[in-house]
Amino acid sequence: MRRFTGWLATVVVGAVLVGLVGQPVSGAPALANQTASRPWVTVTVQTVPALPGVRLRFDQWSLVTNAEGRASVTVAHNFLSHTLEFIDTTVTAADRRYEFVRWAGQRDPEQAFLPTLTGLPTRMNYTITAAFSVHFPVTTTFLDEEGQSVRPSEVTSVQLRSDAGKSVDLTPGETTWVLGVMPSYTRGVVHLANVSYSVQRVIVRGSNVVDAGRLRFDPSTGSDLVITIPFHRLTVRTRDALFGRPSGSAVKVTGRFVMTSFLRRRRPTWWVRILVGVLALAVVVLPGAARANPARTEAKFPVEVFAYYYAWFNTTSWERAKTDYPLLGRYSSDDASVVRQHIEWAQSAGIDGFIVSWKDTETNNRRLRLLMTIARELDFKLAVIYQGLDFERKPQPVQRVAADFRTFRDEFAPDPVFHRIRGKPLTIWSGTWAFSYDEIATVTDQVRDELLVLATEKNVEGYRRIADLVDGDAYYWSSVNPETNTYYDGKLRDMSEAIHADGKLWIAPFAPGFDARLVGGTREVPRKDGETLRRQYGAAVNSSPDLLGLISWNEFSENTHVEPSERYGTRYLDVLRELRGATVPEPTFAADSSQNAALALVSQYWPNIMILASFPLFLVGMTTVAARRRRRYLPTTDSAAPSSDIPLSGGPIS
Repeated sequence: MRRFTGWLATVVVGAVLVGLVGQPVSGAPALANQTASRPWVTVTVQTVPALPGVRLRFDQWSLVTNAEGRASVTVAHNFLSHTLEFIDTTVTAADRRYEFVRWAGQRDPEQAFLPTLTGLPTRMNYTITAAFSVHFPVTTTFLDEEGQSVRPSEVTSVQLRSDAGKSVDLTPGETTWVLGVMPSYTRGVVHLANVSYSVQRVIVRGSNVVDAGRLRFDPSTGSDLVITIPFHRLTVRTRDALFGRPSGSAVKVTGRFVMTSFLRRRRPTWWVRILVGVLALAVVVLPGAARANPARTEAKFPVEVFAYYYAWFNTTSWERAKTDYPLLGRYSSDDASVVRQHIEWAQSAGIDGFIVSWKDTETNNRRLRLLMTIARELDFKLAVIYQGLDFERKPQPVQRVAADFRTFRDEFAPDPVFHRIRGKPLTIWSGTWAFSYDEIATVTDQVRDELLVLATEKNVEGYRRIADLVDGDAYYWSSVNPETNTYYDGKLRDMSEAIHADGKLWIAPFAPGFDARLVGGTREVPRKDGETLRRQYGAAVNSSPDLLGLISWNEFSENTHVEPSERYGTRYLDVLRELRGATVPEPTFAADSSQNAALALVSQYWPNIMILASFPLFLVGMTTVAARRRRRYLPTTDSAAPSSDIPLSGGPIS
């Protein structure tokens, strides 16, 4: 009975103490004597930028930041979990507005972008940083070329693009809040960076009237955006063509052209007609001349395309889970002629490089070196995607991942064949979503000074979980069906905006189709003769990527390949070539060796010879027509009857 009584007393006293030690000093002065033997712990919240008067709550106690943007609470040391939350997540001043973005210094990375933190300890003093973005009110003012004010009602819309790739629409004549300062968290420190914009579009009567990117604007330096619109004043003078007298009471201008002025002439401009005829003839002749001397031409697209490339094939690999096979036969990835043909085909379709699947094995290294040799010779770029998951889709041991990244950094990355962005070779870590925050930090902290390491997270939340540990994200999304997934385009744009907001890289995915049912998948995305590839390409481009990731060159098991195959032939390279504006190299003209050389030349160029031979006849005809038309007009002089000027006012000609 005595033991039971003593045990019960201990429990009661302990419960009372636990209830007491969590009280803040300011909240219960009488507790000072009761907890004097326990140390005190101070938790400090620092806002960046420093914001006074911001309200927070720590458990049930309210806090307000001081003039330095700092608030703190002191409690007795305890082992309980505490909650910290913002009451004011938005603070508005006269000329700016602050919005909460993220925490730094909190224990749980999953809560970095939430306004409420839970599970906070009070076992030692520490500081948590609360980072805010800064938005500024922007009003647009429009001027014409002469510096005169233009009514905002003349302008339909204005679109800006930030240096992080995010588009912002402004309403002419109204004030719009625009992000001007954005915090980022790098290596344990919160940085504030100004966000600048370029004017992309100013729409007037359905047409864009500015050069995209020419006008730059920084909202943090001023609230007025002054845009000069190419409005011109137009005066039309009309004269009777026969007698030279002023005539007419109104002029209707139509068409989509730019006009600076009409000049009075004393006779019809017949020479202009001849000049137009010559130019028309040149339009006919020059394409023929270009065809007579064929050469490969490529229209370089602003965003490069890299195709995911798999070098894991042996001649026996094709016996498992395949419904289609390469036109080159059931090849081995050790075959140099196959690798050369792959690169040449890819280049002809507007593909700029391969993202090679790799991890450190003897076979993979041998095949990567073969690719490097041939790609270097053909001026073709490479990057690598590290296979962080094993065959059963389980994460590789983090020690191995770290060692493999170091191997790539030391043995392969110095070669200039590897694509560099911001001076560093590009690498991608496949399966980052299967690794913890600390595991990823263990790997990337060792190599990010020399390499760019992109994650493969599947959504914004996944990226933000590890944003400070990687240089961006390359979403490998091969199984999406753009016809049934209504949020497909929006998801890509959301990921792009989140990644670019941190100043990091976004690789947008696109694929021709998908069918992995022979390797355990359940979904099929029909190719639809190239329509799926076109739609996915458009969505990827619209997400403002830094690079486009084509899934894939030769993943035959999941049927995402664009490599020429027995089933599809070259169809998907043809579609890609159409999208990229590239052309197939045409064969050069070769005459039969038995032909006379002169006859070969005539047979090759005879269409152009015929056109050029008709040129003198064309000039004579045009001159005769011009002379006859000139006789229809009576000469006029500058001293003729006064002209009737009819000024036209309003907006641009459209």
